[in-house]
Amino acid sequence: MTSFYWNIDIEEQGTGHSFTAGPIVFEPTSGDGESLTVSQLIARVQQAFDDAFDEDRAPQQYEIDARIVPVSNAAQIDASSPDTAILAAAMAHGELDISYRITNSDGTPFTIRFTSNTTPPVTDLPSAEITVVNNRDIVSFETDYCSIESTITDRPPTPPEITFVPYKGVNNKVLIMLNSNSGEKLEKPIVLQDNDLGFIQTEYASQHGITVDTETSLSDPNTPPIEYKNDDPIKAYELFRVNTKPELVGSSLYPNFRGKSLTEAPLQSIVGPDKSSTAAHFVDTIIPNKKYWYCARSMDVH
Repeated sequence: MTSFYWNIDIEEQGTGHSFTAGPIVFEPTSGDGESLTVSQLIARVQQAFDDAFDEDRAPQQYEIDARIVPVSNAAQIDASSPDTAILAAAMAHGELDISYRITNSDGTPFTIRFTSNTTPPVTDLPSAEITVVNNRDIVSFETDYCSIESTITDRPPTPPEITFVPYKGVNNKVLIMLNSNSGEKLEKPIVLQDNDLGFIQTEYASQHGITVDTETSLSDPNTPPIEYKNDDPIKAYELFRVNTKPELVGSSLYPNFRGKSLTEAPLQSIVGPDKSSTAAHFVDTIIPNKKYWYCARSMDVH
């Protein structure tokens, strides 16, 4: 008796990988050869693919399955568990097609070449060469690549240097000199004007990506400080004064200075057309032998 076998030669396109699955042997059981069901044929071919992968001859796992397609019925039937009624009707009318599908795990295009022979070998046996082209059904849709909500702001400046200079022979005047400082500081912001909270909220959104809803949240220990840095020229100063000794409000004296600005507009020294100095001064009128308390802050060009 003569045994018949297949070799399935596969060459992957674009990778340079090729391998052979097989031989897949079919033993004759009668003069007409071996009789196999579709499921048995699939199992035998799949075993050859599995062996090739397990033995590192195949670069990736290959799978084979089959669908029985009755010509008069558009629906495909799984060959492993077919609808017997539909299958029987299709076979009775000679309307039957079996579709085999071979795939790999990466979806790499490949070429299949079937070779067959017998044991002992017989020349001039038929062979087939099949080229498979994968036409992928790609559905495109829009999706967010990323979503970023941010605010880019300059760092607010550090507190200014402040110097008090008395006048000789004048007891009701004092010269207050203000100059820009340097360096960096991490501090909780202080509200001294009613419109300060808007600036503070912008800085927290920029530096920490958080929202500060109210002034009271600034005293929350979980609210981080913000960075103060003189990274731009100072253009003006605000100067505040109170006539009575400040008292602690919570843990701060600064609420005593709220709204107590000495000037209607920030202090600025103009030294030329569209040019101002980074220093400024103010002459304050005082009552002799009376105590005053001051605080000041810088404003940069932003």
